[in-house]
Amino acid sequence: MDNLGLGRRKFVIFLLLFLFNFSYADIKELKQISFYPKDIQDYYFKPIIDLATLGDMVYGIENLRNSAIAFKLEYPQVKYDFLVGKPGQGPGDLQRPFSLSIWNDEIAIKESGFFSFFRKNGEYLSKFRIFSDNPTFVYLDDKIYWLNPNLEDNYLVEIYAKDGEMISTFGDKFLKPDIHAFKNPNFINYKLYEGNMFSDGKSILYFNSRFGNYLIFSLDGKTLAEGNISKFFRTRGEKIKKLNNDIYIKRVKDQNERISGYPRSVIFEDGYLHKDKIYFVSSTMTHKNGWETIFELRVLSIKPMNLLKEYVIKKGDPCRLDSFTVIEKNGENFILLAITNHEKGINLELYKE
Repeated sequence: MDNLGLGRRKFVIFLLLFLFNFSYADIKELKQISFYPKDIQDYYFKPIIDLATLGDMVYGIENLRNSAIAFKLEYPQVKYDFLVGKPGQGPGDLQRPFSLSIWNDEIAIKESGFFSFFRKNGEYLSKFRIFSDNPTFVYLDDKIYWLNPNLEDNYLVEIYAKDGEMISTFGDKFLKPDIHAFKNPNFINYKLYEGNMFSDGKSILYFNSRFGNYLIFSLDGKTLAEGNISKFFRTRGEKIKKLNNDIYIKRVKDQNERISGYPRSVIFEDGYLHKDKIYFVSSTMTHKNGWETIFELRVLSIKPMNLLKEYVIKKGDPCRLDSFTVIEKNGENFILLAITNHEKGINLELYKE
């Protein structure tokens, strides 16, 4: 064998060893800086299912109490500040809120049947009715860009003025399942297009959490880029993409099937856009020598769409990610996780990137 052939063989062996011996030890582990609540006088909340930041303020959706919460970062602590909205269906009230988006010091909240708008201090502004509960949207330039998962409509996104008038639609549905083969077609609609929408102020970005597809649109609806991010999630991305394709498109597997160790059959469980980077979090859970939950954090650049960094956060308990956000303080980035720890309760946990 010549030297060139021997060199190639050694390289292949090295590559195989690297792939088969991958472990979380190869990736930086983030350590917790602080958590909230921890004192008896603190505000103890129900699961916070969505988070967004505005300067040193963090706003979260407390769905089970029909309200939103404002927290303040007083580094290194996160402190409760005030509530946004109250339970009800009238002006300034919230009923089953799901998600929020912040633009120009205003907060838009998607709740059951409505969009409601508040100032950053919690003052109510207005609301309008929308009959779908799908939570995925972006608030930008006094407009709501809302993801429409209904497969009866060919388009993907609806744009609404702040008074509720529909302005236009754009984007094409890229999945072609036979949803009527399922017992609950409306629920399947939602699951197929589950994911996150973001805006960098110049474009709208949509990422599908079950299949990994992404689409980037101009604000007037022209497709600027598209692709798939599942390759950035190692084995998880390919396995889950295949599983969902087998369940919802090919229909060769039962819709209750899932892959061992993954609490949810999604490639990522939540995402957050910070400047020109998107942070995605997913989790795995094992119970070999006691419980362990590992949150995997991946950082992708937008242009080009590349994987920049990977981190892990390890918890010695069975935990569920409810939501997360990224906070910048004095030029440094911090990760704030909203976690339900099934042994220790519900917390916000702060980590330094």
